[in-house]
Amino acid sequence: MSCAIGIDVGTTNVKAALVADDGTLLASAHRPLHTEKHGEVAEQDADAMWAQLSDAVRELTALGLGEQLARAGILTAELAFYNRHGQLIWTEPRGRAAGYRWPQISISRSKLQEVLLGAVSERLGSRALVTGHHLTGLEQRGDKVVARFTDPAGQPAGEAQGDLLIGADGIHSAVRRHFYPGEAAVFDGYLHYRGIVEGDADPQTFIPYLLDLHSQGKFPFDKLITTMPLAQINEAVEAQHRGEVLKAVLTP
Repeated sequence: MSCAIGIDVGTTNVKAALVADDGTLLASAHRPLHTEKHGEVAEQDADAMWAQLSDAVRELTALGLGEQLARAGILTAELAFYNRHGQLIWTEPRGRAAGYRWPQISISRSKLQEVLLGAVSERLGSRALVTGHHLTGLEQRGDKVVARFTDPAGQPAGEAQGDLLIGADGIHSAVRRHFYPGEAAVFDGYLHYRGIVEGDADPQTFIPYLLDLHSQGKFPFDKLITTMPLAQINEAVEAQHRGEVLKAVLTP
């Protein structure tokens, strides 16, 4: 029997559901996430969240996707936070480096979906996944859930019926809007930059490689630097501290 698993990390729980290729719900489970409340402010335990997420990697490994995901992503060994000046704030080990049996895998969403798409097509058949459909609404009909879709042009694209609907339709979720009408995403005022990875490199081969990428227009490092005269060295340092300049290069 071929199966698919859906995993959701929510505010109060990490939830998982195992579904057969005919839509039958075979099993479901959840692990609670502790939330501490301080007046109107709530705080989640990040360590507990990562520990529960390791269960998700364990399930993907059990499905035979562990090695493929590891090749497509990065086996994260450390999590570090820096301020805008590049100064280290805090760091801690992750995944196997932190003592977990399963690794933490950092992977782009597109790569993860590519791996899952390949597994679904191989195990459930090419017709198990339908693309070009945008979820617009849902309703309960007896003991079934019905999902309504539109095509890329916004025209009705029919309905789908099943025992279970997993709402993983993004920040502008129709599922969330159905259960929590009027709720809107709120910008917290912070910009988050992700995907910077520290690693070993041989300068004798790595630097020529970067220069070759630059000559091809694939590594425009000149857009990351700001040239300033040597006489303005103090102004250059202050500009970097203020975050106005990413990298100041002094010229005679």
